[in-house]
Amino acid sequence: MNWTHENRDGIDVLSVTDLVGGAVTERFAGAVGWVLTRGTGPIVLDLTRLQGWSAEGERAVLDAVDRVRAHHRPLALCGAGRLPAVAVIADQVTVFPDLDAALESLKVPR
Repeated sequence: MNWTHENRDGIDVLSVTDLVGGAVTERFAGAVGWVLTRGTGPIVLDLTRLQGWSAEGERAVLDAVDRVRAHHRPLALCGAGRLPAVAVIADQVTVFPDLDAALESLKVPR
Protein backbone atom coordinates (compact mmCIF):
# COMPACT_ATOMS: atom_id res chain seq x y z
CA MET A 1 0.00 0.00 0.00
CA ASN A 2 1.17 3.48 -0.85
CA TRP A 3 -0.38 6.80 0.06
CA THR A 4 0.02 10.46 -0.77
CA HIS A 5 -1.38 13.59 0.77
CA GLU A 6 -2.04 16.95 -0.75
CA ASN A 7 -4.03 19.97 0.29
CA ARG A 8 -6.28 21.40 -2.40
CA ASP A 9 -7.74 24.75 -1.40
CA GLY A 10 -8.18 23.71 2.23
CA ILE A 11 -9.32 20.15 1.48
CA ASP A 12 -6.97 17.37 2.52
CA VAL A 13 -6.80 14.58 -0.05
CA LEU A 14 -5.46 11.22 1.11
CA SER A 15 -4.91 9.01 -1.94
CA VAL A 16 -4.32 5.31 -1.37
CA THR A 17 -3.03 2.84 -3.98
CA ASP A 18 -2.42 -0.89 -4.26
CA LEU A 19 -4.03 -3.06 -1.55
CA VAL A 20 -5.08 -2.38 2.05
CA GLY A 21 -4.94 -5.43 4.25
CA GLY A 22 -2.90 -7.52 6.63
CA ALA A 23 0.30 -5.88 7.78
CA VAL A 24 -0.27 -2.61 5.93
CA THR A 25 -3.43 -1.71 7.86
CA GLU A 26 -1.24 -0.07 10.51
CA ARG A 27 0.44 1.97 7.79
CA PHE A 28 -2.96 3.03 6.49
CA ALA A 29 -4.05 4.01 10.02
CA GLY A 30 -0.83 6.01 10.35
CA ALA A 31 -1.57 7.85 7.10
CA VAL A 32 -5.02 8.78 8.37
CA GLY A 33 -3.53 10.01 11.64
CA TRP A 34 -0.92 12.02 9.76
CA VAL A 35 -3.64 13.80 7.77
CA LEU A 36 -5.74 14.39 10.89
CA THR A 37 -2.86 16.17 12.64
CA ARG A 38 -2.11 18.49 9.72
CA GLY A 39 -5.40 20.18 9.12
CA THR A 40 -8.85 21.03 10.36
CA GLY A 41 -10.89 21.08 7.16
CA PRO A 42 -12.59 18.45 5.04
CA ILE A 43 -10.87 15.23 4.04
CA VAL A 44 -11.28 13.24 0.84
CA LEU A 45 -10.23 9.61 0.99
CA ASP A 46 -9.36 8.89 -2.64
CA LEU A 47 -9.51 5.17 -3.42
CA THR A 48 -9.67 5.46 -7.21
CA ARG A 49 -6.36 3.61 -7.61
CA LEU A 50 -6.94 1.12 -4.81
CA GLN A 51 -6.94 -2.43 -6.17
CA GLY A 52 -8.81 -3.87 -3.20
CA TRP A 53 -8.82 -4.61 0.48
CA SER A 54 -8.97 -7.64 2.73
CA ALA A 55 -11.31 -8.05 5.69
CA GLU A 56 -8.65 -6.34 7.83
CA GLY A 57 -8.35 -3.56 5.27
CA GLU A 58 -12.09 -3.07 5.19
CA ARG A 59 -12.10 -2.75 8.97
CA ALA A 60 -9.22 -0.25 8.75
CA VAL A 61 -11.20 1.91 6.29
CA LEU A 62 -14.27 1.79 8.54
CA ASP A 63 -12.07 2.70 11.53
CA ALA A 64 -10.68 5.63 9.53
CA VAL A 65 -14.22 6.86 8.90
CA ASP A 66 -14.90 6.72 12.64
CA ARG A 67 -11.63 8.53 13.47
CA VAL A 68 -12.32 11.36 11.04
CA ARG A 69 -15.89 11.74 12.29
CA ALA A 70 -14.59 11.85 15.89
CA HIS A 71 -12.53 14.90 14.85
CA HIS A 72 -15.72 16.51 13.47
CA ARG A 73 -14.20 16.89 10.03
CA PRO A 74 -16.26 16.43 6.89
CA LEU A 75 -15.25 13.30 5.00
CA ALA A 76 -15.88 12.27 1.43
CA LEU A 77 -14.92 9.01 -0.19
CA CYS A 78 -14.25 8.65 -3.89
CA GLY A 79 -13.47 5.84 -6.24
CA ALA A 80 -14.67 3.04 -4.00
CA GLY A 81 -17.76 2.00 -5.94
CA ARG A 82 -16.47 -1.47 -6.68
CA LEU A 83 -15.31 -2.25 -3.16
CA PRO A 84 -17.52 -4.39 -0.89
CA ALA A 85 -18.00 -2.11 2.13
CA VAL A 86 -19.26 0.89 0.18
CA ALA A 87 -22.84 0.26 1.33
CA VAL A 88 -21.73 0.42 4.97
CA ILE A 89 -19.56 3.48 4.42
CA ALA A 90 -22.22 5.29 2.39
CA ASP A 91 -24.38 5.50 5.53
CA GLN A 92 -21.63 7.48 7.26
CA VAL A 93 -19.92 9.55 4.54
CA THR A 94 -20.69 10.98 1.16
CA VAL A 95 -19.46 8.73 -1.64
CA PHE A 96 -18.46 10.18 -5.02
CA PRO A 97 -17.46 8.45 -8.24
CA ASP A 98 -14.27 10.50 -8.65
CA LEU A 99 -12.01 13.03 -6.99
CA ASP A 100 -13.23 16.04 -8.97
CA ALA A 101 -16.83 15.48 -7.83
CA ALA A 102 -15.74 15.10 -4.20
CA LEU A 103 -13.63 18.27 -4.30
CA GLU A 104 -16.41 20.26 -5.93
CA SER A 105 -18.89 19.13 -3.26
CA LEU A 106 -16.60 20.07 -0.35
CA LYS A 107 -15.40 23.38 -1.79
CA VAL A 108 -16.10 26.28 0.53
CA PRO A 109 -17.75 29.23 -1.23
CA ARG A 110 -15.62 32.38 -1.11
